[in-house]
Amino acid sequence: MKKSRKQILTLLLAMLMIATAIPTAFAYTVSSGTVGNLRWNLDSTGTLTISGNGPIPDYDQLPQNKFPWEAYGAQISKVIIGNGVTAIGNSAFGRYRSLKEVSIASTVKRIEGWAFYDCDALTALSIPESVKFIGDDVFRDCDGLAQVVLPNGLQELYWRCFASCDNLVSVTIPSSLLSFGPEIFEDCMRLRTVTIQNGVKEIGQYAFWGCSDLTTVSLPNTLTTIKGGAFWECGSLNNLTLPDGLKEIGVAAFCECKSLESIAVPKSTTLVDYMAFNGCTAMRDFTVLNPTCTLNGVFEQAPEDKADQIHMDYIWEVPGYNHYKLTIHGYAGSTAEAYAKSTNKTFVALKGEPAATDFLGKLKEVFGNLLNMLKPIFENIVSALKNMFVSNNANPDQPTEPAQSTQTNPTSEQTTSGSDPMNQLLSILQSIVLRLVQSITTTQTTTTTQ
Repeated sequence: MKKSRKQILTLLLAMLMIATAIPTAFAYTVSSGTVGNLRWNLDSTGTLTISGNGPIPDYDQLPQNKFPWEAYGAQISKVIIGNGVTAIGNSAFGRYRSLKEVSIASTVKRIEGWAFYDCDALTALSIPESVKFIGDDVFRDCDGLAQVVLPNGLQELYWRCFASCDNLVSVTIPSSLLSFGPEIFEDCMRLRTVTIQNGVKEIGQYAFWGCSDLTTVSLPNTLTTIKGGAFWECGSLNNLTLPDGLKEIGVAAFCECKSLESIAVPKSTTLVDYMAFNGCTAMRDFTVLNPTCTLNGVFEQAPEDKADQIHMDYIWEVPGYNHYKLTIHGYAGSTAEAYAKSTNKTFVALKGEPAATDFLGKLKEVFGNLLNMLKPIFENIVSALKNMFVSNNANPDQPTEPAQSTQTNPTSEQTTSGSDPMNQLLSILQSIVLRLVQSITTTQTTTTTQ
């Protein structure tokens, strides 16, 4: 009897195991249908496959603003976007908490806003190179997302696209993305390494705000602008070289980067704006290589009367910091020296060229070239005026009279007296031109000698 019971129990367990394995081995369709011009199919393993030709519509293009698979959102663990699909519509899979894997065909060109918003279980993502556009909040709050490959060829990356992806550790911005929108990686708390490839020209406002673990950023030589708040509160950032070619550092761009110890602002930079490095309490050396760079309260709180110029939220909440150990390095007579004196900071003059030598040298060169161009023009004008004056005073119709020793020739006297002012004018103009040319030549020689 006991043996029979054991046999029955064993049989029941075996049947249960078989029943459990059947859905995996032989997946069956749970539901299917159409959306726009596409076909969709959800099987028993939780895999949603979308096939056909054309885009997945935006939710507001659908009846009752709902996708037909929305009722099965809790079951969907994998999404396959098949060949022929050209776009993933707005909010297509937002908040599908069981979604772990996404496969996107190389025919997809656009991923619209909120498409994968708050998909916590999604851990890795490869976006094909066909994708040119990624909209607002597409992967925002995907807390499990640790790896993402942005495609070469991506041209537009919009607002808060990867914001608050708490487990994202590294990212590479492709060269095709010339600029990217605000708050793209805001509050990615574990993001440590950012590589921005050559070709990118602008980092958007608040792009990496609050990335507290970010330690290393590689900036390209093509970069010209770092917008306001781009690296605000990146408290671990300690490895940063600003590239030659950078022109502008925006308001609060590196505000409260408390691990930065030194920064060299390149020669190309013309503006470092309000609070750009305010709160960088570990900063000891701040070097400005452009002697005419505008420095607007770089380490100080923004003045209230500049509110209409700054146009940034939250900046007025930043406390004042004492950068008393900071040393400003720059050329004697430069804006860096003036800034250091006005804010009671230590200034150390750089050796080499005096302040504004480059600017003055270029100005002298241009002025010298201009004078060299004008010199023959002046000479031609003076020559033409002289010839015209002489010809107007000569009278070819008057008969020639024999010279008389006792009389003065009125025509000769008039010509001589009339030509004297012209000769004087010619002499004066030539003297001016020669002196200017000599002056420029002497200045250029002196500058070269120095």
